[in-house]
Amino acid sequence: LSTEDGKHVAFATGVIADITPTTISIGTETPIRLHRSIDLNTGQSQAEALSQALMTAVLRIDRDALAYGAKTVRSNVVEMFVAPAAFAVRGQPAPEDTWERKRELVVELVPPVFNRSEPVLEPELTRGLNGGQVQAVRRVLCAEDYALILGMPGTGKTSTI
Repeated sequence: LSTEDGKHVAFATGVIADITPTTISIGTETPIRLHRSIDLNTGQSQAEALSQALMTAVLRIDRDALAYGAKTVRSNVVEMFVAPAAFAVRGQPAPEDTWERKRELVVELVPPVFNRSEPVLEPELTRGLNGGQVQAVRRVLCAEDYALILGMPGTGKTSTI
């Protein structure tokens, strides 16, 4: 959460817990802690100033894309190691070959596998793409594990996908 005027930026972190026509409830990860420093000019604590400001302020819900992305990555990596055990706890057979292959690719950095057969591309699939983009489409269609499309901003990665 931040104030719209920018005076208080990211003073709380949490998730939207409930939305009604007149309110939005935010569940914070930790209690909102207000600093106890004193403004020597006014004698008012920073906590008092923030509390007063928040009573009338327009608040903004900021999306922390970096934190969200990091949590997703961490969760996905942990799942590669925990998921097979979770299946076992539930008494179900784990698709171990899938998890093992993912661990090889992500942790051990085993190169991905590509099918050697040349895919047939329909003309409407490649209409408007340049030679490099057509080559990227062919490579993706041959991927058995994954393919990365890399390039500088504005080179047409999104158009290719």
